[in-house]
Amino acid sequence: MSHPLEINIKFTHNHVIHSAEALSFRRVKEGVREKYLELFKDGHSPASALHAYEDDLHINATNEQELVELLADRSSNPDYDYVLKLFQQNHENVLSARNGKLMFERLAEIVNEYNALGRGKAAMQEYDSNTGKSYILCVVTGLMCWVHEKVPQAGKIYLLPLLFFDFVKLFLMRMFFLNTFYR
Repeated sequence: MSHPLEINIKFTHNHVIHSAEALSFRRVKEGVREKYLELFKDGHSPASALHAYEDDLHINATNEQELVELLADRSSNPDYDYVLKLFQQNHENVLSARNGKLMFERLAEIVNEYNALGRGKAAMQEYDSNTGKSYILCVVTGLMCWVHEKVPQAGKIYLLPLLFFDFVKLFLMRMFFLNTFYR
């Protein structure tokens, strides 16, 4: 005998491995994670995303036994804490910190998407702390364009709500809604 000890491993469990409690510890599947990220991209909060996802599970389950297994299995139905943390991570990755570069890049993407829809027009001027140039977002809705074309008395409308935001030092954000911005 070359070794004084021999170990035999038998893969038997001393507990039930297919119980609801055991299923609640499984790792969330990547496909499920991606579905939640899509729901967040569509504007869902963590609670509404969880509700919409569970509704989808109810609709797609073929029978009650399958539904019970899906709802108990964390790999296909994560708990609220997981969804909340995923939402926070996604929010941080997409928007970065408040007033971070990623937030303004995402806003530029949204402005471009809005313009591509053809329902109105939007333009933005980025904030520049070196020159003191304020951040300006101009939005002209389709209704504003229509009113300007059809009602000659409309003339120019200036709405200048001032919103304060900045984590470190508060700077002004000016939003101009001009129905004459794009003529």
